[in-house]
Amino acid sequence: MTITKKIILLLIAAALLAWIASISNGAASLSALRTAKVRRADLCEFIKLRGKVALENKATLYSRLAGVVNFSIKEGDAVKQGFKIAAIEPTDLVLALKKAEAVYQNASANLLEIKNSVRIEQIKQAEEQLEQAKIVLASSLNDYNYKKDLYKKTIELNKSGSVSEQNRKETKNQYDAAENLYLEAGRRVKIAEYNLALLKKGSSEHLIKAAEASVDQAKAAVDEIVHEMEKAVIVSPMDGIIMSKIFEPGSFVQPGALLFEIGDTSSAHIRADVLTDD
Repeated sequence: MTITKKIILLLIAAALLAWIASISNGAASLSALRTAKVRRADLCEFIKLRGKVALENKATLYSRLAGVVNFSIKEGDAVKQGFKIAAIEPTDLVLALKKAEAVYQNASANLLEIKNSVRIEQIKQAEEQLEQAKIVLASSLNDYNYKKDLYKKTIELNKSGSVSEQNRKETKNQYDAAENLYLEAGRRVKIAEYNLALLKKGSSEHLIKAAEASVDQAKAAVDEIVHEMEKAVIVSPMDGIIMSKIFEPGSFVQPGALLFEIGDTSSAHIRADVLTDD
């Protein structure tokens, strides 16, 4: 190789090194350069979606009585199955229980008196009780018919979407309560008529049986109210946390009102809708 060719090759190599150094701005050496062969699937594709956190295990707690709800639990608090979450102060039932207990005491006293003697005053009292029972029956019948018509209208409005399902349930509870009061009033009229008839016959044996029946009836009424008041305690049906509370402590609630939502966070997952093309 001639000297001239060697000089030309050296000049070309020097120019190439200077060009490489200029494009890298000194940031990378020749040893830092890498090459790669492009292959299918090297580029990742992704779809961005919005999802909603859902729970497989959850429960909703409703009020079964009318009254003031009291509790100290907070949203986010953990509860165990059977844990007492809240209690409802059923003011109406407390008053009804006092009246029922008074009726039971009077019936017991009346039975004792009948066993000792039968007086004319008892017939007069039985007649007054019958009249009072008939007045209560008429009043309860009017209320029952009103609640029945209201519930029928609510059903139709619920079908058309004008009234919520919760409103329909509350109206149904009011209708059931009015029906129970009407039936109870009818039974009291029959008992009052039977007692009066026995008193007028003057049969002490029948009078005693009637009085005993009144005592049993009054005791059953007391037991029924006591059993109903047991519904005042709200307990957790599962292990979980309080997801939401609908009312604040001290609020007055109606039967069927939603009180709490409980969820098991260990069953949480995200649910999202994905198109078939994706």
